[in-house]
Amino acid sequence: MWTITDRAEHVRTMVLLRSVLLTAAAVALLGFGTFWIVIGTIAIFVGDESDVRYGGLVMVLGGALPALAGAIALYFGVRGFIARSRWKSLFTALRANPSLGIQDIATAFGIPVPQAERMVGGAMRVGILAMASDPPVHSIPPLPHPAVSLQPGSQSFTLPSALSPHAASARPPSIELPSQLQTPIGVQNPSQLVGRLLRGTYQVETMLGAGGMGAVFRARHVRTGRRYALKVLLGDATVESFKRFEREATAASSLGHPGIIAVHDFDRSEEGLPFLVMDLLEGETLAQRLERRRQLLWSDVRRIALEAGDALAVAHEAGLLHRDIKPGNLFLASTSGKAERVVLLDFGLVKPLDPRASRVTASGAALGTPLYMAPEQALGESLDVRTDVYGLGAVVFEMVTGAPPFLDSSAAAVYARLLSQNAPPPSSIAPRACPAGLDDVLGRALAKSPAARYLSVRAFLVDLAQLRPPTAGSTVLV
Repeated sequence: MWTITDRAEHVRTMVLLRSVLLTAAAVALLGFGTFWIVIGTIAIFVGDESDVRYGGLVMVLGGALPALAGAIALYFGVRGFIARSRWKSLFTALRANPSLGIQDIATAFGIPVPQAERMVGGAMRVGILAMASDPPVHSIPPLPHPAVSLQPGSQSFTLPSALSPHAASARPPSIELPSQLQTPIGVQNPSQLVGRLLRGTYQVETMLGAGGMGAVFRARHVRTGRRYALKVLLGDATVESFKRFEREATAASSLGHPGIIAVHDFDRSEEGLPFLVMDLLEGETLAQRLERRRQLLWSDVRRIALEAGDALAVAHEAGLLHRDIKPGNLFLASTSGKAERVVLLDFGLVKPLDPRASRVTASGAALGTPLYMAPEQALGESLDVRTDVYGLGAVVFEMVTGAPPFLDSSAAAVYARLLSQNAPPPSSIAPRACPAGLDDVLGRALAKSPAARYLSVRAFLVDLAQLRPPTAGSTVLV
C-alpha cells in the first residue's frame, strides 16, 4: 500500500519554486547568449581578421555556453513542472486507492509501465511517497481488472467464468484447499513466472496485468492446449489476503451461473505459491466502458443492471454476500456470434450471509470501494443483501448520470458525504432524460438506512424492469 508523507505538499511547493527560478534563469541565459551570438556574428562578417577571432570567442564564451546553460535550465524547469503535475494526479489516485499497483498506475495515466515505475520511483526518492505494509482494498476511482491488448483494436481481459455449454448445469469443479499456510504465499517478482510449468499442467506464457494484491497471466494447459487466465498472489501476502484468495476460489465456482465467475482449478506451485485457473475472455469492464462513454443509453443500462442483478441474486440465494459491487467488477464479455453478456467478477470479498457479519477486518479497516459503499459498510456495521442492493443501485446511478452518487477529490470527503447526505435524484444531474420513476427506484435502492431499501435484489430488479424508456428526443441540459 502506498502512503503519502507529511512533507509531500512542502516538496511540491519547493519543486514549483525551483522550476519557476530555473525557467526564469533559462530565459535570461538564452536572451544573454542570443545577444552575444548576434554580436559575435556581426564581428565575424564585418570586422577584420582580428575581429573574426574575437567574434568567434564571443560567440562561444558569451553566446553558446550561456545559451547551453539556459537550455539545460529550461529542461529541468519544465521537467519540474511536469513532475509536479503528475505527482498531483498520482496523489489524487493514491489517496483514493492506496493499493494501486504499478500496472494500474500506468493504465490510469496512459503511459508505459517503465515510465510509471520512474514516476513512482522519483516520488519515493524525494521522500513524498512511501510504501506501507498492509494494503486495504479501497479503490477510487476504480481501476479495473487487469487487461491487455492482444490484438490491435481489441482488448483481452482475464475473466474467471464458466464458458462450457454445460457450465450452468454442470457440477462445479471440486477444489482441494490447502489446510495450512505455507511460505512463500506471494510472488515477489511476477515476471519470473513467465515460462514456468506449474504442477506439470499450466505453461505460463505472459503476464496480462497486476493489481494491488494479485497478478494475472495467460497460461496454456499442456495436455488440452486450451488457454486460461492464471492468477497468483503478489508480494508478502497476509493471512487475510490468502483467505480472500481462498474464498474467490471456492465461493463463486459453487454457483454454476453463467453470469458469475467460476474457477476451474485452485492449487499450489511446487514452491507453495497458490494460484487460480480461470477463463480468458475478450471484452471490457463496465468501468472501462464508462470511461469511454461517460453515460449509457437506458436500453444498455437496463440490460446490464438486470443481468448483473440476476447473477447477484443467485449468489444471495446461495447464502453469499458479494460486498464489492462496482463497475470494475462487472465484465462485459463479448464472444463472436453471440450477444454481449454481463459477468460478475471478483468474489475475493465474498462472505456467507450472517447477521453478525461485519465489513471490518481484524485490524479495524473497512473493506470495499467507497464510491459504491453502503453507509453501514463505512461504519463497520452488520451487512446483509441490502448492502449489495446499494452497490448495484450506485452502479445504475453512474451508468445513467456518468458519476457515482457521491464523487469527491478524496476518500475522506466521499465518506463524509456518504454518511451525511442523501444521494441526489439522478434526473437532476443526468445529461439525458431519465425514465419516469427512476428517481424513486434509485432513491429507495440508495437509502441511507438499510430498512428503507429494497429487501432483495430481485425486488429492486422488478421495479427497474418496469420503467419505460424516456420519451424520444427529450433532453436535459445541465
